[in-house]
Amino acid sequence: VWLVPERDEVRGETGMLLHSPFSPVDLLAGTYTGRAGTRINLQIQGKMAAKTLWRFGAMRSKLGIGLGWETDRLRLDVEAFNPDRWQVNSWLRWQLSPSLFLRLGGEDLGRNPTFGIGVEVGRR
Repeated sequence: VWLVPERDEVRGETGMLLHSPFSPVDLLAGTYTGRAGTRINLQIQGKMAAKTLWRFGAMRSKLGIGLGWETDRLRLDVEAFNPDRWQVNSWLRWQLSPSLFLRLGGEDLGRNPTFGIGVEVGRR
């Protein structure tokens, strides 16, 4: 859940990662909810290098791609989706405890940037 102060709006995402030891890719499934309603996230994810991830699939119900880079306590994600009107989002997650993260970032960075801050509960 995160707050977008300039729009006085709260947004949220749910998700889960399905991992199989028999496959080099994982499945990400979830939802995104904002003022425009709820959208589906359904992507595959794999590793490009030890600390770099790639993603491809439906992001907020639109085709998209993403990259993630992580250290022990930080993760930076950049996503581009909706080929009809490309939207680029970037989020930095800072791990505060084993299951609690501080989330800072921006959405629609190329056109109509909005910035937010929030908390995320889950596992890495």
